[in-house]
Amino acid sequence: MRAGATAADATVSVEGGSSSFTTTTPTGGPPPNPFSSTTTNTINYNFRRVVMPKHMDVAYALWQMRVLALSGPKAVYRHATYRKQTKNQWGRDDPTFCVLTSLFVAASAIGYCAMYERRGVGKAAWVVLSAVCFDYIGCGCVIATAYWFLANRYMRVKSSGRGMCRNKVGDAHRVPGAA
Repeated sequence: MRAGATAADATVSVEGGSSSFTTTTPTGGPPPNPFSSTTTNTINYNFRRVVMPKHMDVAYALWQMRVLALSGPKAVYRHATYRKQTKNQWGRDDPTFCVLTSLFVAASAIGYCAMYERRGVGKAAWVVLSAVCFDYIGCGCVIATAYWFLANRYMRVKSSGRGMCRNKVGDAHRVPGAA
């Protein structure tokens, strides 16, 4: 690193096949490999991304939600194609969209409990926890994994030998290809 440069200025260039991209890491070293062979490393990497708010682009995720609600997915898809052309990446870098929708599911479950659940705070907490963890995240993971399997099994071009990236399966709660 040059004199006077901060760790945030460090970049790592990765080239592979017909595409290349540059990643900036806060530590200045190479980015963690989310595609490692061990599931534990991948889970730890993704969990760290969820609990680090400085890596989340909340304004962009809220803009996406507003455009999806008011204009439909066409405008978001158009921005996703721009992102694909500039960054060569279809999926989002951060889990902000899923975190925000989880908070909205929790808020709606709290509203439901406030209106209809009269069996105590413990039961209300269980309703909120099950709505977020089991109904939203759990069902989303099951459905995303099923579609990931189907896409890799039946929709892959045989000559490329490359499958769909497993980390991008988390985009199941968003418009396909949404940036």
